[in-house]
Amino acid sequence: MNVTKSELYNVDIQVLWDLVTEPRALEKFHPFCKENRIITWSDDNRSDCIVYANDKVFTRNFTEWREKSNFVLDISDGNYDATVEWRIDQQEDWSKLTITIIPKFLPKNFLIRNLAKIYVRKRLMDYLSHIFKGIEYYIGNNKKVPLNHFGTHKWFS
Repeated sequence: MNVTKSELYNVDIQVLWDLVTEPRALEKFHPFCKENRIITWSDDNRSDCIVYANDKVFTRNFTEWREKSNFVLDISDGNYDATVEWRIDQQEDWSKLTITIIPKFLPKNFLIRNLAKIYVRKRLMDYLSHIFKGIEYYIGNNKKVPLNHFGTHKWFS
């Protein structure tokens, strides 16, 4: 199961790329991020962790990095794992950001797994909507997004 959402922003692709890839970037625009700690950040090795508003801590290990195009990361708290891709494309004068989450924590049982997919998809789409609103807020106001600014989230607030 993949959960994907895209939004267009009226900024140059370089501006959007710089915003979402700088160290500690999540502290600027992620409405559930209390802290975005760097573990290592070099050209060939990037990892950090995100401390959510509810104090859950997830580690992000970047596995692919293509300048001004996309990056892929694995995120985990030891119990819940997912692979996440952030992709940026130029669309005329706009930049299109697409985030895809592939959860790896769904139950093995077929029936329970299919029911869980419905619930997980809804929660992750809500989560992505908040992130996209945070990016829009930051671009428009050049100010850090306050915690839970667009509402709370059952998993992260």
